Amino acid sequence: MTNKPFVSIITPVKAEKDYITECVNSLLSLDYPKDSYEIIIVLDERAITEVRRILDVYKKREGSRIRIFQSKKSGSAANRNLG
Repeated sequence: MTNKPFVSIITPVKAEKDYITECVNSLLSLDYPKDSYEIIIVLDERAITEVRRILDVYKKREGSRIRIFQSKKSGSAANRNLG
């Protein structure tokens, strides 16, 4: 157990298939206790299926540390609010 606060990292995503792997890998390798943060990814209504497939692989591997939501809106502000 750690004395660091539990944090949620909210990441809005639309069609960034070329960057999503790098983004998630960076978040998973943070210098912060693994049991003290979660990654919440909110997919924009325009997010492409390939991005979702990539994220599903991470979800299977990381379990509850990664949460994925699909938004019915577009725009990073609305999607951060959903997260």
